Amino acid sequence: MKIVSFWRDQDVRFGFLVDDEVLDVALAASMLPRREEDAFFRNVVSFIRGGDAALAAAAQLIKKRPVQALHRRDSVKLAPPILPSTILCAGSNYREHNDEKVGSPTSGTEPEFFLKTADSVVGPEEPILYDEKLTRKLDCETELAIVIGKPGRHIPKHRALEHVFGYTIVNDATARDRQVRRSGGFTWYELGRGKAFDSSAPLGRGS
Repeated sequence: MKIVSFWRDQDVRFGFLVDDEVLDVALAASMLPRREEDAFFRNVVSFIRGGDAALAAAAQLIKKRPVQALHRRDSVKLAPPILPSTILCAGSNYREHNDEKVGSPTSGTEPEFFLKTADSVVGPEEPILYDEKLTRKLDCETELAIVIGKPGRHIPKHRALEHVFGYTIVNDATARDRQVRRSGGFTWYELGRGKAFDSSAPLGRGS
């Protein structure tokens, strides 16, 4: 099941990508007999919180899919599939990147994390803004984004996937000349300005 958000009449709508068409979920649900499951289809967050029951209801909705609620994929502009309040990013998650940092002051033995906020998110079909006042070395990395569907704390490794709702793609844009700071023989990361800025997290897949 492929979840999308898309622009329609100045509003962002929740949809499912079905072959080469986008199903307007709320509109489709309104055309069918009213059921308690309709609450799942208000938006992406409501759908995720609905868990297995929402997935089962969605399968039935996709099966019936009223033609009036379908749009050709090439007739709509995609928005970010979800606007997370926080994006927790894992640093140094490429083997080659770790190899480059071995023995350097920024090489660590524990996982590195940094944050991007919803303010950084743009849709998959929107441009990354290049601001010369912010950076002269804009860099991008394609990353796998894991959408957490169930809360938890101190989750054992063998149960981690129980908390995963799904996956999408994120482009980790970085101001490289602001990421690493050096002064008086010390080297450290300044990931605020280096990682979290306008359009630094294009989210979702455009095709």
